[in-house]
Amino acid sequence: MKKNRAYLFSLLFFFAFIIQSYGQRNSFDKWFVDVNFGPTVFIGDIRSADYFPSFDKPAEIGFAFGGMFGKELGEYFNVRSQFIYGKLAGSKPAADFNFKTNFYSFGIGTELNLGMLFTGNTRSNLQLYGTLGASYLFWDADLLKTSTSALVINDKAGAFAIPVGLKISYEISPKLYLTVEGDLHVVTSDMVDAKVGGITHDDINYNYIGLTYKFDKKKKRRKPLSRSQLVATSVAKEPVEGELAKADEAVTSASENKEVTNVSQLEAQNAKEEAAALQQAELNEQQRVAQDEKTIIANIIEQERHDEIMGQLNTDKVDYKVRILTSIDPIDPNLLQKEYKISQQVIERKCDDGTFNYVVGSYDRMWKAKEQKNILLTRHKVKNAEVVLCKNTETMRLSEVFELTTDAQKQSVYDAEIHPGIYKMEKLENTVPSSGLVIGVQILAVKKQMYPIQALIDGFDIDGPILVDKLAGSWSKFVVTGYDTLEEAIEAKEKFRAGSFSDAFIVVYYNGNRVAPSKIPEYQKK
Repeated sequence: MKKNRAYLFSLLFFFAFIIQSYGQRNSFDKWFVDVNFGPTVFIGDIRSADYFPSFDKPAEIGFAFGGMFGKELGEYFNVRSQFIYGKLAGSKPAADFNFKTNFYSFGIGTELNLGMLFTGNTRSNLQLYGTLGASYLFWDADLLKTSTSALVINDKAGAFAIPVGLKISYEISPKLYLTVEGDLHVVTSDMVDAKVGGITHDDINYNYIGLTYKFDKKKKRRKPLSRSQLVATSVAKEPVEGELAKADEAVTSASENKEVTNVSQLEAQNAKEEAAALQQAELNEQQRVAQDEKTIIANIIEQERHDEIMGQLNTDKVDYKVRILTSIDPIDPNLLQKEYKISQQVIERKCDDGTFNYVVGSYDRMWKAKEQKNILLTRHKVKNAEVVLCKNTETMRLSEVFELTTDAQKQSVYDAEIHPGIYKMEKLENTVPSSGLVIGVQILAVKKQMYPIQALIDGFDIDGPILVDKLAGSWSKFVVTGYDTLEEAIEAKEKFRAGSFSDAFIVVYYNGNRVAPSKIPEYQKK
């Protein structure tokens, strides 16, 4: 018994070591629990046939239930601990024997995502895994004489087992999965049926259906994320606030601590800091977009190569062009063609926002468009040449295309690039109420005319309504409202900061104008 305990503690220690060593190094780091049940079939000495169990009395079908607790270790691997309790039965009419066994098992194992390994597709709701592990099996077996039901021998013991199998996982929701798995437990003993001889080891086949729940063990406060990073988790978030948020936060912090002695001076200083931060944010935005689009182009080309090898390349839904210029006013395309000495025809495309885009070429592969872009940059000195996707009347940057998709955690860059969004792009107009007091938390600012606001609400489980502040400048600021007091807004702000919006801060409006949070008690009395 002491030896069995030593084996069990060794397994638990090994599992804990794997979690500690590798679990925190991956972005795919969710924990999961699983409950399951299903039939068991014994493969060993006391069995009526080699392949199919008998359903006649005494039946050779047992049942078991179990649970698992595990952690994702990246895109390809999961690690799990597993407990199983079940019953086995078998009979051998020729020898006038049958047996009944109760067993339970503790073990650890790994899961390899075969779908991701061979196809590279994480978008599908259906995934196939191969499983392998090590466990320790305890049993209480009764060998009976079938004709008299007399007990021949009782054996209580344990031994190591090697579970190997296949699992199919279907995503019901982002946190809940339906699983079907078939495992073969190869036991390093011949006594699971209490009968020595014949096959040198006994095996247990456990086929089950289960429910898996995935969760984050704890939420960590994140640093501000770039647009490309947030594409991997939800709808695109542009962290354009940066210093701008810190400037506004100075007003909020001072108000919350009741240290504001001169609101007008503080607001004047805040306006200066806001203008300086906005200028810096513009520069950061340009650099960030350029870097993001380099990464996107490289990923799309890599995906195209993969799909071409697998015979899955679909080119009838994409139209890549190279944009040479964007203008508020129309320009004669022939003049641009002569100015840059371009042999290809320059095409004018008028967009829904009233701007004019001038593009060349039409390509069904990203590498072709990239090659044309490089030619325009180097030979024709077109400094602003960039690859764009054309769809209907829209000409979109590659990074902007991601706003048309919301389930980006399961879509490759290539899929997200060509897949139309399920959320409607809404025109961003000022929705700050012209009367009354509004207390809110600003979570995001974008410099766009259109945005899928509902995707933002659904993607981040935002409870309160969102208003758009376009009172000043070209920024569209998203403010979550629905708070009656400053205390409620402060609590909400901390929750947003602990999640994906680390620059969230409190804003207050009265009769359509932005006011300092310190004015809340005064306006609440009116």
